[in-house]
Amino acid sequence: LSSSLVKHGYRVVNGFGWGVGSAVINGALDAIYSNPEKFSEDQLVMRPFPQVASQGQDLKVLWQQYRERMIALSGIALFVFGNKTEGGEIVSAPGVEREFDIAVRQGVVPVPIGATGYKAKELAEKVMADPAKYAPDDQWLAESLKNLNDPAAGAKSIEAAVLTIIKKL
Repeated sequence: LSSSLVKHGYRVVNGFGWGVGSAVINGALDAIYSNPEKFSEDQLVMRPFPQVASQGQDLKVLWQQYRERMIALSGIALFVFGNKTEGGEIVSAPGVEREFDIAVRQGVVPVPIGATGYKAKELAEKVMADPAKYAPDDQWLAESLKNLNDPAAGAKSIEAAVLTIIKKL
């Protein structure tokens, strides 16, 4: 998906979180390096999360500030998966919901890909239930998210649907 976004001229902003962060970077770089005359490293903005507290600030406070700054670089926010391991169990990641709330507050259009499950599925259901709240100028988005909420949808189908949504936005 990130490779396709770059190839279609979009910029990818990535918090380089655990899990999918590396895949996002690899996909974008594959596209950039496949045609460096056409695509630019400026199309990939990487903002790795701080791993240790600094300047006397709590790490969670730093992460919140970091999320605010990173999301402000975007016009559309894609949400995939949103899970983590806690005590040996796979659970929804609350940080993803915080990022969703920041995106909505900043006027960034949220596009959760519910087919990936976990927090992304919960967020997709939220947007579909009340599109006026989450995308007031783009209420058609709720209908389009139905395609992205189907767990049987394949990667190519999801990729095409996301690109259609982004182009329309």
